[in-house]
Amino acid sequence: MKKILLVFLIAIASCKPLPPEEKEFAEIVDGFPVLDLPAKFPEWDREMDPISSEKTKTFINKFFEKNYIGLWGRVFPRESLYYLIGTQPDDQGTPFLFAFDRTGKIITKAALLSGEYISADISSSTDNQTILSDDMSFVETDSLRTSQLNPEGTDAIRGTEVCRVTVRKFQINKDGQVSLLSSDSSSVKTGR
Repeated sequence: MKKILLVFLIAIASCKPLPPEEKEFAEIVDGFPVLDLPAKFPEWDREMDPISSEKTKTFINKFFEKNYIGLWGRVFPRESLYYLIGTQPDDQGTPFLFAFDRTGKIITKAALLSGEYISADISSSTDNQTILSDDMSFVETDSLRTSQLNPEGTDAIRGTEVCRVTVRKFQINKDGQVSLLSSDSSSVKTGR
């Protein structure tokens, strides 16, 4: 009986309440919606509206250096760190993964759509896509199509199009850091 009582007392003593800063951070983040994965960018993020509430504005002002970030929600809720998906205004509306420790310190800010190739004009166009999976990995695909221009520089010459595709695979580690697993590129003359 004494052993049971001792184990019970040890269990109760080890259940310390969270420090106030961790409790405040956890309460706010736990209120954000958990996003469904896999998620495809840019299609998925264009269908989403950032969370808009006073709590969210207060959170952004307190935990981010710059307050023009839009947050969509959280991912990987079973992990020891907090992972949020959001965006910063730029030419593409780039989605970002933010990893926070339990006190609200940002561990990682990783672009989910880095877009090695970003261009659009008479002789080139791009397409970029990232898929974020529930195994804490993401795959980014960038493609660039280029064509030669006519002597006047006003039109692409038919039959000269070349498509270059780069595929990069990343893993989000348990410590919140992002590692590049592989990167492969290839070019193909499409003849368009």
